[in-house]
Amino acid sequence: MRKEIINRIKCEDESVRIEIFCNRQYKGYYVRGHIDTIQDSGSVHDPMRGLFGSINYRFIITVLVSGTYQERIKRGKIRSFQRDVGFERWNAESMFAWKTQKEFIDERKRWLLAIRRKRSNSRTYNRHIPEWQEEVFRNENLVIDLDEAGITENSYLEESVSAKKDIILLDMDFFVDEIKLTNGQEMRHYLKRIYTIPAFWCPQEKEEFTLTDFYHWFDDLYEILYFNLGYDYLAKRKYNRILESTGRLGHEWIESNTISKHYLKRLNQLKKGIGDSTYPLTNFCYKFFDDLIDDLTTQKQIVKCQNCGDFCKYYRNKKFCSLTSDGKNCGKSASNDRDYQAHKPERQAKAAEYQRKRRALMKKLGVKK
Repeated sequence: MRKEIINRIKCEDESVRIEIFCNRQYKGYYVRGHIDTIQDSGSVHDPMRGLFGSINYRFIITVLVSGTYQERIKRGKIRSFQRDVGFERWNAESMFAWKTQKEFIDERKRWLLAIRRKRSNSRTYNRHIPEWQEEVFRNENLVIDLDEAGITENSYLEESVSAKKDIILLDMDFFVDEIKLTNGQEMRHYLKRIYTIPAFWCPQEKEEFTLTDFYHWFDDLYEILYFNLGYDYLAKRKYNRILESTGRLGHEWIESNTISKHYLKRLNQLKKGIGDSTYPLTNFCYKFFDDLIDDLTTQKQIVKCQNCGDFCKYYRNKKFCSLTSDGKNCGKSASNDRDYQAHKPERQAKAAEYQRKRRALMKKLGVKK
């Protein structure tokens, strides 16, 4: 879905945020969204090779907004985040400030006329907006169908609508859009994955691996969701823990290119501790973890046990945790389960016959239950 939306973008200026609109409402709410291009650079910690690359990321966020939220913007009740790094462009004037595409284009026209009036040395100025300029404004937004908005019926959405929240977070996505390399093609392997963001930019145990820009990006994102969108379904401490834990696991894999039993234990602990991924922010954090799992699976380092669901060390044709390498004999458990299911009708019939004879004997002996 996201690629189909991205492919429709006609704006050539990557620094422009693309606004998302929908002509149909959902339970009285307008569907709104942003597509941002986030540019950054990264390097693998290897002074000898000096690998370096610049990356364009795409960040998509979709929400439901009501007219009440628009009034909150007009009253200046939206908190702004102006920093040297992070969401410096996410301010009160541009946080889902328009309900429809027409409102957005009309506002862009007023903005252009205001600039002309300010720059004009006379009282008269050109109020005609050429067709090509209107086309530029149209290219700065996308109109999607309601089916593309990422609306999933669940308890979170039902509770939010019932509470009449003026803005409801629907979905967030983050992925690599373009990579430019300056030294060596090896860097492409590291930068094409989004899990490398927490791996290289979130705080690590060693100071030399820590860069701060994207850590502030994640921090800004949480504060915007908490203060402006009223999203409090994931505590910031747990939010940071998921990203930092994913980052450490990703960093260890990149640096060593091998995994250990202790690594697998931590991987499975993080998987179990992430929580309900039906909540949008938790699901967003889970996408970085999923990307790491996908890379480890592609590189034939892990497989998912078909019995317990844990990740275990990869071997060819392996389907279950083994007693020797993983400390669990899930293959035997799965075999016992299959045997039970295969003979389930026969065993149920024997159990029913046993209970019938037992009740008959107790009745004959006059024993009460």
